[in-house]
Amino acid sequence: MRSFIKVGLVSSLLLTGSGANSAESVFDRLIPFEKNSYSILATGFVTDDSHPMHAGYFRKNDISLRMFYNPELGEAALEFEYEEDGKTSTDKYFVRRGKVFQIDDKGEEKKAEDFGDLSWATIAGLHPEIVVSAILDRRENLEPDHADGFLFAWNDDLWSVAIDKKTGQINSLHRRIHHDVHGDGTENIHFDGRVPGENINHPASVSIDLAGREIARFNFEAAERGTEYEFPTGERYFDHNQFISESEIKFTQLAPNIYCTELASINTRVFVAEFIDFLVVLEGAYNSRNCDMIAQKVQERFQKPVKYFAFSHLHGQYIGGTRSWVEQGATVIVPPTTVKLVEEMVNNPNDLEPDALSRNPKPLNITTAKEGRRIDDAVNALEIYNVESEHTDEYFIFFFPRQKVLLTGDLLFYRPAQTPPLRGRSVKLCETVQKLGLDVDIYVPTWPLIGYDTKNIVTKAEMQEGCDKSK
Repeated sequence: MRSFIKVGLVSSLLLTGSGANSAESVFDRLIPFEKNSYSILATGFVTDDSHPMHAGYFRKNDISLRMFYNPELGEAALEFEYEEDGKTSTDKYFVRRGKVFQIDDKGEEKKAEDFGDLSWATIAGLHPEIVVSAILDRRENLEPDHADGFLFAWNDDLWSVAIDKKTGQINSLHRRIHHDVHGDGTENIHFDGRVPGENINHPASVSIDLAGREIARFNFEAAERGTEYEFPTGERYFDHNQFISESEIKFTQLAPNIYCTELASINTRVFVAEFIDFLVVLEGAYNSRNCDMIAQKVQERFQKPVKYFAFSHLHGQYIGGTRSWVEQGATVIVPPTTVKLVEEMVNNPNDLEPDALSRNPKPLNITTAKEGRRIDDAVNALEIYNVESEHTDEYFIFFFPRQKVLLTGDLLFYRPAQTPPLRGRSVKLCETVQKLGLDVDIYVPTWPLIGYDTKNIVTKAEMQEGCDKSK
């Protein structure tokens, strides 16, 4: 058909018979993801009763369905191909960690539309691996319902999910519906059989009935490994969680002994400063899932312990993932007003989203910097300043005096096309740098990497010009 993104199937649920009615057992017994990607071809039909010729009338359309799935990011693409007016047409739907959407003519994300009698919410449930991905991303939305099932709130609907206690396979989904003409009813998604030789949660077929009538059925072929697909960016800021791919974590040298990994999917940077026999990590990346992976890559790349971790300010993007560095044994450096928040992060349970610290508890080592802190040895030096920001009450900026590099968090928005190019909190940063007497050659924001008409690295000359024009 066309070129495809790397896709794969999230692992199936394995439950013990005794624990099948507890939501925790679902999460605890998930098999680790397959990291490779998959595509699956299916053939079948979808009905359409939107323009009936008489009572009970509907059209039945033959459909080919190609599904692509990336298990690491929980990204799925579903392409429905069919004949219409003598031409082959294709309707595309995308599901990212449970959220279903389409792309408009401008390449921008839009709310998904129904496909014949298949609602947009039902399309996301056509394969159990997509359902598993949604459950993993919305664990708090799953509640035990009865011996073999759970209630799951997903895509604006409440589903009942039936799971086999012995095999852990998802057998069916059910939801209540209301129609203005036909009144109340139910919609049911049934997964039948299993494709021979597949170790994934891959049924032989799926059927959907709505108010007692079968509205769709697809028969699945075996999964094909290694297919590629260019998954659209979409509006990732609307995602339930902000997740990165392990392949994104690559360390680039900004200056001697200063490195960063640019995480395009979440539009942010994490920094690593190398000293003689230890590391300092600066800035989080939304959550422990991301930072657990980053911590592993840091150890593989630098093979030194992380002695300190600090973040610019307490907003979730930057403080998120602190638990990962506590598990690594790092001392967390914070402004005085943030101590209690970090203590809550570390001490509160994380059973719904277990992370490295959940599996390997470590005590919190925390130290405060009311005005600032200096860390140095023969290899590197880092100066931390707690500054006025016009953004949060306390805010860290990070200066490397030997390399003349300043890490500015989200205080710097240098817009070349704007006159003046600096406004608001960026003008305050000009005043701060001058007040502290910092000799900066390169200004490096944590966020954003792209968008907002800004440059993500600003030179000394550009900053000086922008500061002068803002006066």
